[in-house]
Amino acid sequence: FLFDPTEVVVADDGSEVPTVTLPKDDYRTMHAAKILGLQNGDCLRAGIVAEDADSTDNADAYAGCVTDQATIEWLPEGKIKKACPT
Repeated sequence: FLFDPTEVVVADDGSEVPTVTLPKDDYRTMHAAKILGLQNGDCLRAGIVAEDADSTDNADAYAGCVTDQATIEWLPEGKIKKACPT
């Protein structure tokens, strides 16, 4: 899976572990779930596309990085309310 540096969030808690949260309708989310059948905790190969090597943005510091140890975490959705006639 490839990610744009603008999708990367780096926590300020000192761990400096980059994370990416994708919406459920993103094609990469659907591919991970339906084609690859990934579950919570499964590993996958992930990389961050390198665009501008001179950037000083914290997320851009990871641009061009690749890992085979990225883990997937499915976020639960809130309750869906049923439509009620008014």
